[in-house]
Amino acid sequence: MEADDIFCKLYPVWKKLGWVIAENAHAYSIYCVTPANPGHALVMPRQHVQVLAELGPEAAYAFNQLEVDVFETLKRKHSENPEHLIPLYTEMSTNPKGFDPKFATAMLSHQHIRAEPLGRMHGTNLDKIAGRTVPHYHGNMFLRYGDDKLGIADAVREYLR
Repeated sequence: MEADDIFCKLYPVWKKLGWVIAENAHAYSIYCVTPANPGHALVMPRQHVQVLAELGPEAAYAFNQLEVDVFETLKRKHSENPEHLIPLYTEMSTNPKGFDPKFATAMLSHQHIRAEPLGRMHGTNLDKIAGRTVPHYHGNMFLRYGDDKLGIADAVREYLR
């Protein structure tokens, strides 16, 4: 990780805090510091690129494999302890490390804070106009729960309201 963005600079901090969910030689994943729902994760390549196509085949495969691994890791953590996200969001809300704590605070009272993740939705904002805030390719993984009705189209409609 060679650039000056937060994904390149803050990996050691997030690792020390225990916010890294899973990693491999080419990518890593963290809990999002501005979560939209409980377990919202970011998956990013270690190589600083703007789009996935800039990665070589091995790194692109590893990035995609990590998305699967992150979901499996989050499901396992939930099965071991349904309250595993509460200490994380408590820490983020009381000691936000420069990020707005309102997002983590909202997660603590979210209806799905203890719910079992049953699926996932993955999205990528490729340009600033599309909502990208960090100039380093990354994907957002949103966990899906049994009684949430938001698919990607519903999420976009809700955002546009």
